[in-house]
Amino acid sequence: MKLSAVWVMAALVPAAAAQPADLDAVIPSDQIRDAFSVSDWSIQRLNVPDAEPAPVDVDVALDGVTRRLHLAPHSLRSTDFTVHVETSPGVFVTEAPPAPRTYRGYVEGMEDAAVAASILDGRLYAVVDRGHGDVWAVQPLVDTFEHAPADAHLVFHSSDLIAIDGVCGNEDLAEFVGGFPIENPGVLSAEFGTEIAADADNLYYALNGRSIPNTVADVENIINRVSVIYEATGEICYKITEIIVRSSGDPPRYNSNDPQTLLNSFQAEWNASHGGITRDTAHMFTGRDLNGNVIGIARGFNLICNIGSSYALSQARFTGNLLFRTGLVAHELGHLWGAQHCDSFGNCRIMCSGIGGCTGILDSFGPNSTNSILNHRNTRTCLGRCGGESPVPCNWIKKLTGKCKGDTIKGKVILWTNEFNGATMFLEVDGKPEQVVISGKKGKYISFPFDPGRYLVEIVDPPDCGFSKNVSCN
Repeated sequence: MKLSAVWVMAALVPAAAAQPADLDAVIPSDQIRDAFSVSDWSIQRLNVPDAEPAPVDVDVALDGVTRRLHLAPHSLRSTDFTVHVETSPGVFVTEAPPAPRTYRGYVEGMEDAAVAASILDGRLYAVVDRGHGDVWAVQPLVDTFEHAPADAHLVFHSSDLIAIDGVCGNEDLAEFVGGFPIENPGVLSAEFGTEIAADADNLYYALNGRSIPNTVADVENIINRVSVIYEATGEICYKITEIIVRSSGDPPRYNSNDPQTLLNSFQAEWNASHGGITRDTAHMFTGRDLNGNVIGIARGFNLICNIGSSYALSQARFTGNLLFRTGLVAHELGHLWGAQHCDSFGNCRIMCSGIGGCTGILDSFGPNSTNSILNHRNTRTCLGRCGGESPVPCNWIKKLTGKCKGDTIKGKVILWTNEFNGATMFLEVDGKPEQVVISGKKGKYISFPFDPGRYLVEIVDPPDCGFSKNVSCN
């Protein structure tokens, strides 16, 4: 029996929508509908700060109400994160990684919402997730329509998605039947850091403007949102160890549009040439238009930590829609975690064989899929911590600051040197973990919400440094 799982994409369904008159002549509504597969939306001119990675606030109208997104830098990079570029066949150059552009945050007035975001050149990519299929997406129009104003952003709700129907292209793929009990429930309080390596082929690089920083940022943006989904599912987070960008297309490293052949080539290349890359799984981001409307494929099931077989690929720019793009990658990784298609069950979500089909929910896994993922997770001995392992020595930390304004605690970690630019540290604010990304000699943090009272802020990674501060919220 074949163990590969694939996605198939069918035709888009027409629907009507309205947009502001000043942009209607520039970007006709039918083009937006077709490019993003949405039936309703708004176009908003957003003021997005684009300075060094630091906490930022962005105002966005959600369902007619202006909301403030509070965002703080959040890196998914491992301590030994590397970017390699294949400039010609077999020739690799180590590229200095661009500053991480990924963020996490919250929405003022919507305390139940989690935000995964990325900011690049004044453009905001954000998913505001309140759970249970209540999700908003914010993304720039200029990525799809180059003549759009740079600050014009498309804002839409998950209920306005137009399903891209499809079926699994592998006839031998057995549908998941029944909900298996969760084994070893005692480990659920742990954290399960999963190291992922990425391979962006030459056509994916081309779709990102033939830019190394843009390609890296796009891959990290997708994995940032995918990690949020898995963190909510079973405290599974992703740490990116390496991104390979194939800038050379003469000839291309991968040259088949057949999904199975492409997956075989990906696996063979990595097993032969990249066995030394630290990883629990590897994912290809391909710009190829795969045969038969296929948009993704996984090697099989229950393969996390089996580095010789834990491979999947996604045609991750098959649409401009951020929710569909992240849902696709989450789905293909789901197969490697043991989840199969769940179409015949009433609560089938990400693991529906057609993206956006079944319940149409792309922010979470259904109960049967979740049980399969947790069962496999509980047998994996390779998984590490979700955070930590900071490279910053205690003796290079100069100062920890913090103050409370309203119900929000903000502050900085200040170092004696800029030697650790881009490094990650971790704090706890009254036991709540917060990540700090160092920019130059300092890194900012923001934590929310807190009732009036006295709270302890302390550096926990690097450990045992003795830096803490009491902060009072009135």
